[in-house]
Amino acid sequence: MKKEAKLAQNFRDEIMKRFPAALYYKIPDSRSAGKRPFDAFLFCQGEFFAFEFKVELKKPTRYQEHCLGLVGKNRGRDFVVRNVNFYPTLERIKNVLKEKQWKQLELQSSR
Repeated sequence: MKKEAKLAQNFRDEIMKRFPAALYYKIPDSRSAGKRPFDAFLFCQGEFFAFEFKVELKKPTRYQEHCLGLVGKNRGRDFVVRNVNFYPTLERIKNVLKEKQWKQLELQSSR
């Protein structure tokens, strides 16, 4: 298994352990399907997260950067996941979801 595929698999396993009710989808690698916008996405508690997995110092392609940017512009969260930011990325996701829960509780209590 390639390093990038191993990183993606480990990330998926950790996501499913921490957020079992989430929808996580790894976009299949396919030469016939054309360009892939990013490697995977997560939909959890109404929040959309897009992930591009890279090992070492490799960078996303211009097309991937463009697609990740569109996710961000549309109120989603986009991440380039590497070995060095694997756990901090998971913590950022957890914090986004926790903040959303607090906002929902504030809205409910103000009614």
